[in-house]
Amino acid sequence: MKPSNAEFVAQLQAATEGLLFGSENSYPFKTFVFEVVNQGDFTVENLLQTAGFMKPVNLDDFLQFVSEIAPESSQNYQEIINFLELYTTSSQIYRISLEDESGEYEAFHILVGNTKDGDWIGISPRIDNEPSARRSEKFLMESSTLVKESTFKLKTKLEPLLAKLKFIVTEYYEKNQEKQGFVLEIADTRAVMMKKLLDSTGFVKTCAFKGFSENAQENDYPDREYFEQFKPLDELLQSRLTNLREYVIGGMAVYYLYDIGQTPDGNWVGVWTIAIWT
Repeated sequence: MKPSNAEFVAQLQAATEGLLFGSENSYPFKTFVFEVVNQGDFTVENLLQTAGFMKPVNLDDFLQFVSEIAPESSQNYQEIINFLELYTTSSQIYRISLEDESGEYEAFHILVGNTKDGDWIGISPRIDNEPSARRSEKFLMESSTLVKESTFKLKTKLEPLLAKLKFIVTEYYEKNQEKQGFVLEIADTRAVMMKKLLDSTGFVKTCAFKGFSENAQENDYPDREYFEQFKPLDELLQSRLTNLREYVIGGMAVYYLYDIGQTPDGNWVGVWTIAIWT
Protein backbone atom coordinates (compact mmCIF):
# COMPACT_ATOMS: atom_id res chain seq x y z
CA MET A 1 0.00 0.00 0.00
CA LYS A 2 1.29 3.46 -0.85
CA PRO A 3 2.49 5.42 2.21
CA SER A 4 -0.07 8.19 1.63
CA ASN A 5 -2.90 5.64 1.48
CA ALA A 6 -1.59 3.83 4.56
CA GLU A 7 -1.57 7.11 6.49
CA PHE A 8 -5.15 7.91 5.51
CA VAL A 9 -6.30 4.36 6.28
CA ALA A 10 -4.80 4.68 9.74
CA GLN A 11 -6.78 7.91 10.24
CA LEU A 12 -9.97 6.20 9.09
CA GLN A 13 -9.35 3.29 11.43
CA ALA A 14 -8.91 5.70 14.31
CA ALA A 15 -12.10 7.57 13.36
CA THR A 16 -14.13 4.34 13.21
CA GLU A 17 -12.68 2.55 16.24
CA GLY A 18 -15.60 1.31 18.32
CA LEU A 19 -18.07 2.94 15.93
CA LEU A 20 -21.16 0.91 15.03
CA PHE A 21 -23.60 1.70 12.24
CA GLY A 22 -27.09 1.18 13.63
CA SER A 23 -29.86 -0.39 11.59
CA GLU A 24 -31.86 -3.44 12.69
CA ASN A 25 -28.45 -4.73 13.77
CA SER A 26 -25.28 -2.79 14.52
CA TYR A 27 -22.13 -3.44 12.49
CA PRO A 28 -18.59 -2.05 12.68
CA PHE A 29 -16.83 -0.11 9.93
CA LYS A 30 -13.91 -1.44 7.91
CA THR A 31 -11.57 0.38 5.53
CA PHE A 32 -11.36 -0.07 1.77
CA VAL A 33 -8.41 0.70 -0.53
CA PHE A 34 -8.30 0.46 -4.33
CA GLU A 35 -4.94 1.33 -5.90
CA VAL A 36 -5.27 1.89 -9.63
CA VAL A 37 -1.65 1.02 -10.46
CA ASN A 38 -2.31 -2.55 -9.29
CA GLN A 39 -6.04 -2.94 -9.84
CA GLY A 40 -6.85 -0.82 -12.90
CA ASP A 41 -9.56 1.80 -13.27
CA PHE A 42 -12.09 2.03 -10.47
CA THR A 43 -15.50 0.90 -11.75
CA VAL A 44 -18.61 -0.63 -10.21
CA GLU A 45 -17.55 -3.97 -11.69
CA ASN A 46 -14.07 -3.75 -10.17
CA LEU A 47 -15.58 -2.76 -6.82
CA LEU A 48 -17.75 -5.89 -6.83
CA GLN A 49 -14.87 -8.13 -7.85
CA THR A 50 -12.48 -6.63 -5.30
CA ALA A 51 -15.07 -6.98 -2.53
CA GLY A 52 -15.83 -10.58 -3.54
CA PHE A 53 -19.43 -10.07 -4.68
CA MET A 54 -18.75 -10.91 -8.34
CA LYS A 55 -16.82 -13.93 -9.65
CA PRO A 56 -16.32 -15.36 -13.16
CA VAL A 57 -17.92 -18.72 -13.90
CA ASN A 58 -16.65 -21.28 -16.39
CA LEU A 59 -19.18 -21.95 -19.18
CA ASP A 60 -19.13 -25.74 -18.73
CA ASP A 61 -19.56 -25.38 -14.97
CA PHE A 62 -22.48 -23.03 -15.50
CA LEU A 63 -24.23 -25.37 -17.92
CA GLN A 64 -23.68 -28.26 -15.50
CA PHE A 65 -25.20 -26.17 -12.73
CA VAL A 66 -28.26 -25.43 -14.87
CA SER A 67 -28.68 -29.08 -15.91
CA GLU A 68 -28.65 -30.19 -12.27
CA ILE A 69 -30.91 -27.47 -10.86
CA ALA A 70 -33.32 -26.82 -13.72
CA PRO A 71 -32.83 -29.34 -16.55
CA GLU A 72 -35.95 -28.10 -18.35
CA SER A 73 -34.22 -24.71 -18.80
CA SER A 74 -30.97 -26.11 -20.21
CA GLN A 75 -32.04 -25.77 -23.82
CA ASN A 76 -33.11 -22.14 -23.39
CA TYR A 77 -29.82 -21.26 -21.73
CA GLN A 78 -27.93 -22.99 -24.52
CA GLU A 79 -29.85 -20.90 -27.08
CA ILE A 80 -28.80 -17.69 -25.34
CA ILE A 81 -25.17 -18.80 -25.17
CA ASN A 82 -25.21 -19.84 -28.83
CA PHE A 83 -26.62 -16.43 -29.71
CA LEU A 84 -23.86 -14.62 -27.83
CA GLU A 85 -21.18 -16.81 -29.38
CA LEU A 86 -22.57 -16.02 -32.83
CA TYR A 87 -23.01 -12.25 -32.46
CA THR A 88 -20.23 -11.29 -30.02
CA THR A 89 -16.47 -11.61 -30.13
CA SER A 90 -16.40 -12.81 -26.53
CA SER A 91 -18.92 -13.63 -23.84
CA GLN A 92 -18.54 -14.21 -20.12
CA ILE A 93 -20.66 -15.43 -17.23
CA TYR A 94 -20.43 -14.08 -13.68
CA ARG A 95 -22.07 -15.08 -10.42
CA ILE A 96 -23.23 -12.13 -8.33
CA SER A 97 -23.79 -13.08 -4.70
CA LEU A 98 -24.20 -11.59 -1.27
CA GLU A 99 -23.72 -13.45 2.00
CA ASP A 100 -24.20 -12.66 5.65
CA GLU A 101 -23.45 -14.63 8.80
CA SER A 102 -26.31 -17.04 8.01
CA GLY A 103 -25.08 -17.91 4.53
CA GLU A 104 -25.83 -16.91 0.93
CA TYR A 105 -28.70 -14.46 1.00
CA GLU A 106 -28.97 -13.28 -2.60
CA ALA A 107 -27.41 -14.66 -5.80
CA PHE A 108 -27.84 -14.69 -9.57
CA HIS A 109 -25.82 -14.93 -12.78
CA ILE A 110 -25.20 -12.29 -15.43
CA LEU A 111 -24.07 -12.80 -19.02
CA VAL A 112 -21.85 -10.24 -20.72
CA GLY A 113 -20.81 -9.95 -24.37
CA ASN A 114 -18.67 -7.66 -26.52
CA THR A 115 -20.40 -7.15 -29.88
CA LYS A 116 -18.51 -7.41 -33.16
CA ASP A 117 -18.99 -3.66 -33.61
CA GLY A 118 -17.35 -2.95 -30.26
CA ASP A 119 -20.39 -2.27 -28.06
CA TRP A 120 -21.31 -4.18 -24.91
CA ILE A 121 -24.42 -6.13 -23.97
CA GLY A 122 -25.41 -7.47 -20.54
CA ILE A 123 -28.16 -9.83 -19.36
CA SER A 124 -29.49 -10.32 -15.84
CA PRO A 125 -32.60 -11.79 -14.25
CA ARG A 126 -35.11 -9.28 -12.94
CA ILE A 127 -34.73 -9.80 -9.22
CA ASP A 128 -36.76 -8.58 -6.27
CA ASN A 129 -35.39 -5.41 -4.77
CA GLU A 130 -36.47 -2.99 -2.11
CA PRO A 131 -35.67 0.68 -1.51
CA SER A 132 -32.91 1.04 1.04
CA ALA A 133 -33.25 3.35 4.03
CA ARG A 134 -30.32 5.47 2.80
CA ARG A 135 -32.31 8.21 1.13
CA SER A 136 -29.43 9.52 -0.99
CA GLU A 137 -29.80 10.97 -4.45
CA LYS A 138 -28.91 8.43 -7.11
CA PHE A 139 -26.62 9.44 -9.93
CA LEU A 140 -28.10 9.21 -13.42
CA MET A 141 -26.75 6.46 -15.63
CA GLU A 142 -24.64 7.49 -18.58
CA SER A 143 -26.36 7.85 -21.95
CA SER A 144 -26.16 5.16 -24.62
CA THR A 145 -26.38 7.58 -27.53
CA LEU A 146 -23.08 6.28 -28.94
CA VAL A 147 -24.36 2.71 -29.24
CA LYS A 148 -24.41 1.57 -32.85
CA GLU A 149 -27.61 0.79 -34.71
CA SER A 150 -26.49 -2.83 -35.15
CA THR A 151 -26.43 -3.23 -31.34
CA PHE A 152 -30.00 -1.97 -31.01
CA LYS A 153 -31.01 -4.54 -33.64
CA LEU A 154 -29.12 -7.23 -31.75
CA LYS A 155 -31.02 -6.32 -28.60
CA THR A 156 -34.32 -6.65 -30.46
CA LYS A 157 -33.37 -10.14 -31.67
CA LEU A 158 -32.32 -11.26 -28.21
CA GLU A 159 -35.39 -10.12 -26.28
CA PRO A 160 -37.77 -12.91 -27.49
CA LEU A 161 -35.23 -15.56 -26.46
CA LEU A 162 -34.87 -14.06 -23.00
CA ALA A 163 -38.65 -13.86 -22.58
CA LYS A 164 -38.76 -17.67 -22.65
CA LEU A 165 -35.99 -18.13 -20.12
CA LYS A 166 -36.43 -19.00 -16.45
CA PHE A 167 -33.49 -17.65 -14.48
CA ILE A 168 -32.10 -19.42 -11.43
CA VAL A 169 -31.80 -17.07 -8.46
CA THR A 170 -31.40 -17.08 -4.68
CA GLU A 171 -33.54 -14.61 -2.75
CA TYR A 172 -33.95 -14.30 1.02
CA TYR A 173 -31.89 -17.51 1.50
CA GLU A 174 -34.29 -19.43 -0.78
CA LYS A 175 -31.79 -21.13 -3.05
CA ASN A 176 -32.19 -21.85 -6.75
CA GLN A 177 -35.64 -20.45 -7.41
CA GLU A 178 -36.72 -20.17 -11.04
CA LYS A 179 -38.02 -16.77 -12.12
CA GLN A 180 -38.99 -15.19 -15.40
CA GLY A 181 -38.28 -11.59 -16.29
CA PHE A 182 -35.00 -10.15 -17.51
CA VAL A 183 -32.89 -7.01 -17.65
CA LEU A 184 -31.03 -6.33 -20.91
CA GLU A 185 -28.66 -3.37 -21.15
CA ILE A 186 -26.38 -2.08 -23.90
CA ALA A 187 -23.68 0.59 -23.94
CA ASP A 188 -20.62 1.61 -25.89
CA THR A 189 -18.25 0.72 -23.03
CA ARG A 190 -18.10 -2.21 -20.65
CA ALA A 191 -17.95 0.03 -17.57
CA VAL A 192 -21.13 1.91 -18.48
CA MET A 193 -22.99 -1.25 -19.48
CA MET A 194 -22.10 -2.97 -16.18
CA LYS A 195 -23.12 0.08 -14.16
CA LYS A 196 -26.46 0.29 -15.98
CA LEU A 197 -27.10 -3.44 -15.69
CA LEU A 198 -26.45 -3.61 -11.95
CA ASP A 199 -28.41 -0.41 -11.36
CA SER A 200 -31.37 -1.74 -13.34
CA THR A 201 -31.45 -4.92 -11.27
CA GLY A 202 -31.34 -2.81 -8.12
CA PHE A 203 -28.32 -4.72 -6.82
CA VAL A 204 -25.93 -1.73 -6.86
CA LYS A 205 -27.22 1.77 -6.26
CA THR A 206 -24.67 4.54 -6.88
CA CYS A 207 -25.58 7.50 -4.70
CA ALA A 208 -24.32 10.87 -3.64
CA PHE A 209 -22.44 10.67 -0.36
CA LYS A 210 -24.67 11.28 2.61
CA GLY A 211 -23.00 11.76 5.96
CA PHE A 212 -23.51 9.02 8.50
CA SER A 213 -24.30 11.71 11.06
CA GLU A 214 -27.10 13.02 8.80
CA ASN A 215 -28.60 9.55 8.55
CA ALA A 216 -28.56 9.11 12.31
CA GLN A 217 -30.23 12.48 12.79
CA GLU A 218 -32.95 11.86 10.20
CA ASN A 219 -33.81 8.50 11.74
CA ASP A 220 -34.52 10.24 15.07
CA TYR A 221 -32.13 8.30 17.27
CA PRO A 222 -32.97 9.34 20.85
CA ASP A 223 -29.33 9.59 21.95
CA ARG A 224 -27.73 12.83 20.73
CA GLU A 225 -24.28 11.34 21.35
CA TYR A 226 -25.01 8.65 18.78
CA PHE A 227 -25.49 11.36 16.15
CA GLU A 228 -22.40 13.30 17.22
CA GLN A 229 -20.01 10.35 17.10
CA PHE A 230 -20.23 10.07 13.30
CA LYS A 231 -19.19 13.66 12.63
CA PRO A 232 -15.40 13.09 12.73
CA LEU A 233 -15.73 10.30 10.17
CA ASP A 234 -17.91 12.42 7.87
CA GLU A 235 -15.53 15.36 8.11
CA LEU A 236 -12.48 13.19 7.43
CA LEU A 237 -14.01 11.62 4.33
CA GLN A 238 -15.24 14.95 2.97
CA SER A 239 -11.99 16.80 3.65
CA ARG A 240 -9.64 14.25 2.09
CA LEU A 241 -11.58 12.79 -0.84
CA THR A 242 -13.16 14.00 -4.08
CA ASN A 243 -15.79 12.20 -6.18
CA LEU A 244 -17.15 10.79 -2.92
CA ARG A 245 -19.93 8.29 -3.54
CA GLU A 246 -21.94 5.74 -1.62
CA TYR A 247 -22.44 2.36 -3.26
CA VAL A 248 -25.39 0.47 -1.75
CA ILE A 249 -24.83 -3.18 -2.62
CA GLY A 250 -27.73 -5.60 -2.23
CA GLY A 251 -31.30 -5.68 -3.43
CA MET A 252 -33.24 -6.88 -0.42
CA ALA A 253 -32.95 -6.16 3.31
CA VAL A 254 -29.20 -6.94 3.66
CA TYR A 255 -27.05 -4.10 2.30
CA TYR A 256 -23.33 -3.43 2.15
CA LEU A 257 -22.56 0.31 2.22
CA TYR A 258 -19.30 1.38 0.57
CA ASP A 259 -18.51 5.08 1.00
CA ILE A 260 -15.52 5.70 -1.26
CA GLY A 261 -13.78 8.70 -2.79
CA GLN A 262 -10.69 9.58 -4.79
CA THR A 263 -7.42 10.60 -3.15
CA PRO A 264 -5.21 13.40 -4.56
CA ASP A 265 -2.99 10.79 -6.27
CA GLY A 266 -5.93 9.13 -8.02
CA ASN A 267 -6.53 6.08 -5.84
CA TRP A 268 -9.80 5.21 -4.12
CA VAL A 269 -10.21 4.90 -0.37
CA GLY A 270 -13.10 4.78 2.06
CA VAL A 271 -15.04 2.73 4.56
CA TRP A 272 -17.72 0.06 4.41
CA THR A 273 -20.25 -1.46 6.76
CA ILE A 274 -23.39 -3.58 6.74
CA ALA A 275 -26.99 -2.45 7.24
CA ILE A 276 -30.14 -4.48 7.73
CA TRP A 277 -33.30 -2.69 6.64
CA THR A 278 -36.57 -4.60 6.27
